[in-house]
Amino acid sequence: IVMPGHVRADLLLDPGTATNGSTERDPGAHGFGQGVSVDTNTNLSQFAMFLNAPDGGNIKYMIWDSTNSTLLLSDIVPVTSSATPSWILSDPLSFTLNSGATYYFGAIQDSDTEIDAPFFFPAVSATENGLTTLDTGNANYDDFLTPVFTSLAGAAFPLQLYGTQGI
Repeated sequence: IVMPGHVRADLLLDPGTATNGSTERDPGAHGFGQGVSVDTNTNLSQFAMFLNAPDGGNIKYMIWDSTNSTLLLSDIVPVTSSATPSWILSDPLSFTLNSGATYYFGAIQDSDTEIDAPFFFPAVSATENGLTTLDTGNANYDDFLTPVFTSLAGAAFPLQLYGTQGI
């Protein structure tokens, strides 16, 4: 007898916050992204980045393809002022992460928002539930209104992924 698989809505990937560096991104300056390799089909329902905005403001969360050439999803999230980093959640979403694919999860701030983002350097990798953060370095993006990929750098950023997977 075959039983139907259970589905769980859960925190699927969490590399932790034991970072060893931090970058300050001035208002309207470039944002950053963290790559994730997918080995298990995942229905993503939300994601979070570990950061703070000293004076509050707006950030745009983004999901890019593996080459950072196609913006697949974006979501503007208001953030409250904070002197210390915390996990800032995206709005609820429905996005499929396909097995065998790589995605970049990014954040960029508007022209009135400064963000501070802790990072791991050298870049480290974390694997949970068939999801692996890339240790090949972070992406950088410019232009809050119409984001574009600009370069790769050498850090990794804390990223949490929430969703469901068949068991």
